[in-house]
Amino acid sequence: MKSIRFHKFSLYDLYCYLAKKQDMNRILLLVILGIIHISCHRQDWPDWRGKNRDAVWAYQYYCVYESVGYPAGSRASVVIHDGKAYSLGTMGHLFCFDAGTGRVLWQKDLNAEYEINMPIWGIASTPLLVDEKIIVHVSGSNNACVVAFNMDTGKEIWRIPWSTGMGMSIATPVLYEDHIFVSAFYSGSLMINLGDDYTTAEKVWQRSGESERETDALHCVMNTPVIIDDFIYGVDSYGELLITELSPGGLKEISRAKLIEPTRKQLARGVTWSHPAFANNHVFIRNDERLVCADLSDK
Repeated sequence: MKSIRFHKFSLYDLYCYLAKKQDMNRILLLVILGIIHISCHRQDWPDWRGKNRDAVWAYQYYCVYESVGYPAGSRASVVIHDGKAYSLGTMGHLFCFDAGTGRVLWQKDLNAEYEINMPIWGIASTPLLVDEKIIVHVSGSNNACVVAFNMDTGKEIWRIPWSTGMGMSIATPVLYEDHIFVSAFYSGSLMINLGDDYTTAEKVWQRSGESERETDALHCVMNTPVIIDDFIYGVDSYGELLITELSPGGLKEISRAKLIEPTRKQLARGVTWSHPAFANNHVFIRNDERLVCADLSDK
């Protein structure tokens, strides 16, 4: 089992660490980021909203946030590919825009079509674009948890059934060697095999435990897991890192460690929702109070 060493960094500590490594590129980047952080104000930013700072284009649509307790706008990131922009709204409105003009090329109301088990925060998983297909973690009824659509037309290509507790479908699906890995807070892990040209899909295995705490599966919430060389790296809502190896029958646990303590600013029970960063055999993760670095190398 791999041993994991922990470090806590301030900005100065990170600078000293990089200096010891003689990593001048990252030191320069760190200094530049520090200067930007100190000196930049909104009025100094480049004209990213267009020549007259009035936006290149904008699109609005009427939407009632029914049974959603956080009505502060969309959660999922806009995804841009080949001149098109794909947007998934809080209530399940999926749009394909011409990225240059904002013209709607096609749209779908996933909530009306798939009867989504709508969570209190709405739909939050960013779509995955794969080989002319857009794959969405819908958490719908009628055997439609993960659904693939034609990128150009919006027509459904395939769907995979899976029941996610309370509609907890937030993490983005991950593509790895003709497979898609999906993780959900209450429901654990799901592996999907993609057929020829990714036009078909089938569930390979599903893994969960007694609860999101008592489990040998990966139960991600906000953050999307990372897969490198057949190893899955993911952090749950309680700040625990799980490293597992992919196998035909499921997951083989390699290492498990508490990286950081959950903080209670968001919820009284304590949560860690930030996305970890992986680089140079290290993982960086933060909460509301500190940044922690853990050494993942086999030492």
